[in-house]
Amino acid sequence: MVPLGAVLAGGQSTRMGTDKALIPINGKPMIAWVVDTLKSVFDNVIVVADDGSKYELPAIRVIPDVVKKSGPLGGIHAALIVAAPAPVFVMPCDMPFFPADLIREFLRKDSHKPVRILWDGTRMYPLCGLYSQAALPVIAGCLKEGRLRMTDLVTKVGADLVNPLDDPRFNPRMLVNLNSPQDFEDPDLMKAL
Repeated sequence: MVPLGAVLAGGQSTRMGTDKALIPINGKPMIAWVVDTLKSVFDNVIVVADDGSKYELPAIRVIPDVVKKSGPLGGIHAALIVAAPAPVFVMPCDMPFFPADLIREFLRKDSHKPVRILWDGTRMYPLCGLYSQAALPVIAGCLKEGRLRMTDLVTKVGADLVNPLDDPRFNPRMLVNLNSPQDFEDPDLMKAL
C-alpha cells in the first residue's frame, strides 16, 4: 500500500521566537522545501497543523490534530487517521535538507515492526519515519493516558532503526533540524538547498 507523506508543523517554535516553518530559505518558506521533497516521492502529501490558514501551499491539504495540544504524537495520530488504511511517512517541518533519495531508500527497507524511524548511530529521530496503521491503537492509547513522549511510543511498539549514514551517498547535514535563529546563520548550510 502506498504511504501518505505528512509534514508535522504544529510545534510552538519557542526557540525560534516565530513560526519556523514560514522562515524563508533561498526565497522559499522552510516548510515548502519539506513539502516539495515529499511531493517528489508521494502522490498524496498533507501538513498537520492546527492553524493551517498561515500556510499557503498549493494543492496541499492541511489537517488539524484530533487530540489538541498533544505534540508530535498527536500529529502522527491525525495523519494516520486521514491516511487509513495506508501507512504514513512523517517529517518535521524543520528538516529541509533531507533528500528524496533517502526517503526512497527508507521505503525499500523491509520491516515487520509497525514503526521504522531514522537513527544516526547515536540518536533516534522519531519524527522522521514510517508509521503503519498497526501503530495507531498504541498511539491512541498513549494520547489517552497523556503519555506524549515519542520515546514512550517507540519503546511500546518497537521500531526498526534506519541509519542512512552507513551509505556514502548521504551525509550528516541532511539530518539537521533548524530550531534557532543561529541555525540559519551558517552560509554553507543555507547553500545546500
